[in-house]
Amino acid sequence: MVLRWWRRNRTRIVYRSEYLTGLHASNSHRTFDVKRFKKVRDALVREGLVSRRAFLKAEKVSTEDLRRVHSAAYLESLRNPLVVGQALALDYINPWDNYVLEYFQYVTGGTILAARVALERNLPVFNLGGGYHHAHPDRAEGFCLINDVCVAIEKMRAEKGIEKVLVIDLDYHQGNGTLLFYEDDPDVFTFSIHSEHWVEVQKANNIDIDLPAHTGDEVYLGVLAEQLPAIFRRFQPELVIY
Repeated sequence: MVLRWWRRNRTRIVYRSEYLTGLHASNSHRTFDVKRFKKVRDALVREGLVSRRAFLKAEKVSTEDLRRVHSAAYLESLRNPLVVGQALALDYINPWDNYVLEYFQYVTGGTILAARVALERNLPVFNLGGGYHHAHPDRAEGFCLINDVCVAIEKMRAEKGIEKVLVIDLDYHQGNGTLLFYEDDPDVFTFSIHSEHWVEVQKANNIDIDLPAHTGDEVYLGVLAEQLPAIFRRFQPELVIY
């Protein structure tokens, strides 16, 4: 679906080499493909879908911006690498080096940059990192330390004065951290498709669709084609985060 409107000269990609550090530095996590961000970047260039000039370099998120979503006590606890390692169930972490936290700071900064450029230039912008939708204001969950989606939304609200934001979440798991953060906020609409075994949170301003395992492309894309146009017409978002 993305390739239908992909324009080589209009699309921007956020990435930097630090996306390969942190939990990706030494294949230290059993769950993730530790080089997936670089693989995507290389494939996009190799296939001619983007030029190298399309890439934007993420900067670290500021503590001030993190505090728009996360508590001061929680952020302070993340300064301890051992706390971070335990939260992410890492096989190994250097107790004297906080490179894992720095990884999350960079990808969160990348999500902020993607949102900013999308608003300023009216362009589709992709951050090759991020999407840590399980993190809560005061705790990590599901290998997510910082909820970069919420941080980016709150940053754009403060910086650009936007109100209505649509979050399209198509992960296998429900994005419970994001849903809970905006549970009582009518100006953030969340549209989620996920496994039928991952319904944890119900939100009034939300469409939550659970599908059985092994659902094929035809059914999945059919749900998207049916639901998304109606959501856009009804909600009329100023910013869409996918």
